[in-house]
Amino acid sequence: MKLLDWYRNRGLKKITEQIKRTYPGFKSSESYLLFYQYSQLKQAEVAVWERLLKEAGKQVDCLAFYEGKDKDLPQDIYPQHFTSQGLSWRGKPKNEVFAKVISKTYDVFIDLSTDDHIAAKHVRYGSKAALKVNFGQQETLWSDLQLDFKLPEQGESARRALLKLLVFINK
Repeated sequence: MKLLDWYRNRGLKKITEQIKRTYPGFKSSESYLLFYQYSQLKQAEVAVWERLLKEAGKQVDCLAFYEGKDKDLPQDIYPQHFTSQGLSWRGKPKNEVFAKVISKTYDVFIDLSTDDHIAAKHVRYGSKAALKVNFGQQETLWSDLQLDFKLPEQGESARRALLKLLVFINK
């Protein structure tokens, strides 16, 4: 492990200490945050997740991370996004969109990315949500619920499984 990586991960430990809320259940939950990395999922796939939750009457925010410069930003990215160009030397995003999303409290945070980029870690650890969900095979310390699906290949199955679990929890 490089010294910079060690220092960055040490900084993440400071933001993980937060007040824990309990998941209110699917019927009572109102606010959801979807996070994705543009290199892994395109906006159209995330829009399916967003539409599914909005049809269930949920308020959904989407946050995108683009590993590139602002001048190369793709047209089909969500308005709420940040880029590699907007990171501090420690890897923390420093734009207003990130600050606004991190300061807001959500009922559920759904991470649709699987990369271990330091900026993605800041979103995962820093988001204030009663229930944090991730996809993939690798165990994570920050999530409360982990589903073993490969996105976007198994997107439809993942959506059905997640909805069933969200309804089942605290029923």
